[in-house]
Amino acid sequence: MAEKHTKRKCYTEAAMCLVHAAALVAEYLSMLEDHSYLPVGSVSFQNISSNVLEESAVSDDTLSPDEDGVCSGRYFTESGLVGLLEQAAELFST
Repeated sequence: MAEKHTKRKCYTEAAMCLVHAAALVAEYLSMLEDHSYLPVGSVSFQNISSNVLEESAVSDDTLSPDEDGVCSGRYFTESGLVGLLEQAAELFST
């Protein structure tokens, strides 16, 4: 979705999509590890987007990080999280 917004030169919308993706990754990482330098789930991004809390893992459809294939993409790592946030920041600047 962020790519589509970027192609249409809707840079703020593209950045918001990436912030939501980062919130999902942060939720996943917070289930796996408790590092003080990592965001504490999607709540860490609520000042950027108030509806980012919809990405919170506090619901009935929460997935277990142990399930095979779930959240196994390249973004579901610390470096993936940083990459998403760097892209979002660049798009916000644009």
